[in-house]
Amino acid sequence: KQIEKAIADLMAHPKLKAYGRPHKTSEPEHITDTESEFVVTYLKHAYADRVIFEFKVHNNMDDVLLEDVSVKMDCDMEGLEEEGCIPIKTLQSSETLSTYVIFAKDPDTFLTGSGACVLCFTMKEVDKDTGEPDADGTEDEYQLEEVVVNVCDFMEPFEVANFHKDW
Repeated sequence: KQIEKAIADLMAHPKLKAYGRPHKTSEPEHITDTESEFVVTYLKHAYADRVIFEFKVHNNMDDVLLEDVSVKMDCDMEGLEEEGCIPIKTLQSSETLSTYVIFAKDPDTFLTGSGACVLCFTMKEVDKDTGEPDADGTEDEYQLEEVVVNVCDFMEPFEVANFHKDW
């Protein structure tokens, strides 16, 4: 159910809907502690010629607004080249939104490996009385766990009605 919602959100996104439905979307995986200031999970949306990493970011900090939230990735995998990033413009306290990193993929390459990730953002204190964020913010980074890419991320299950007959 989480995967279907993620796919629907991806396909409704104005900058991503042109890619269509991914061939396969992975289960969400945590790349932070679930009790940390920011809880981040990621999904991989696999296409024949690209991979879109979706990072769902939850802001656990009270009275703190995050702006320009993105994930910097260092993926040194053959056949993979970063095309761009779609940041989260504003992330309120207790809110969960997605930022995306798009990679072009050589369709003839079987990807395996991992990539280092850093959450980048501008943090602004929010006045408890007025609800207004400070005019000036502080740019900061938060180290995330690595993302992992395997060949199975690009393979779809195939139903065989009668294995012995088809074999």
